[in-house]
Amino acid sequence: DGVSESSEDEIDLRKFQLAGGPILLQALELPTQPKQINQWKIKRVVQNDLVTFAYPIEVPRPAHDQGQGQEVPPAPIPGSSAWPSIGMTLGLPETFVFSDQPQLARWDKDISAWRTKGLQGVIVDMEEKTVSFSTFYFSPLAIMVDKYLNMPYQSWQVLPQGRDHTHLRITGARTEITVSIKKDVCSLIEPSEEPALGQLLNKPFTARTLMESLSKVGVNLFPAPDAHKYVKTVEKDSEIEGQVYHHMAMSSCAYAFQQSRWNRDSRCSREQFILAACGCLGGGEQDASKLSWMLCVGGNRSSMMKLSEESKEFSVDIATGCEVHPDLYTTLHKSASPEGKQLMESTSPIHIETVRKLLTATKVLTFSS
Repeated sequence: DGVSESSEDEIDLRKFQLAGGPILLQALELPTQPKQINQWKIKRVVQNDLVTFAYPIEVPRPAHDQGQGQEVPPAPIPGSSAWPSIGMTLGLPETFVFSDQPQLARWDKDISAWRTKGLQGVIVDMEEKTVSFSTFYFSPLAIMVDKYLNMPYQSWQVLPQGRDHTHLRITGARTEITVSIKKDVCSLIEPSEEPALGQLLNKPFTARTLMESLSKVGVNLFPAPDAHKYVKTVEKDSEIEGQVYHHMAMSSCAYAFQQSRWNRDSRCSREQFILAACGCLGGGEQDASKLSWMLCVGGNRSSMMKLSEESKEFSVDIATGCEVHPDLYTTLHKSASPEGKQLMESTSPIHIETVRKLLTATKVLTFSS
């Protein structure tokens, strides 16, 4: 069918990304130097300025000597003393966040893929930000990093900061970021100590351009549709998940949200999403540190639960004095203070859509540990 099996050392570009783009490695012949003879300068005229130098050189083998019956000696093997590998050191891109040691790969035109075979003695120095290796292949090179090093997330929080202002904080396995969202303007405000992110810090972006910019510099917190092949996730109904993100966005100026360990529990069904929440007005990050309400959302049912993070046993029992509502937004609106209800009702549709986009892209409910 024209489909070939992948080599064991082939890099899966669904799982890995190039850091800083491809590096062209070529051996070039030195052009003949001009000669000065009396008043004349003799220079060889060539069509191309630079000529690629084939390595190892393909030496023509002598014809078989029929009279003597001698066999032709074998051609030199690349990497042998006749054609030794070439050692070199490359610098790692300064504008890329390396959360772990990267891999070095070369482009193999014969199989049209990136692979690690043919690169010997690879040493990555994270302090000096260099990678050293030897090879006898002159071809494009790439520094590869795992896209999903930060997944599953260790924690996440949605923190209201006032009208049309919300913070989204995600703590990945290696990196923690905080994004400020004001209507349709997104800004990366943490981490402030990461030099590679200095070019993005406190700059205005749309949700889409911020996600693209973070991914390009190695902060990939936006799982692709097939990310479940590489990350252990929570299997949930995707349609209900999208509805929950929408209602979280609608309430994000009045309520704080964060992950619950019970959402990953095997007794929590695919149609149920469990998260922690509390009313949090006027930029109350201090209040958000103790999210006392546990919510269960799924299908056409949403309610506060007796369950807490400290509970020893899983239970979907409804909290005393609480009612079952058709969705998350109604549950929160019914429980909100007058100031909270005013914030929920006056939140800009543009702000709601921006928060929804980021929550949907990060998939915090299903990609958290």
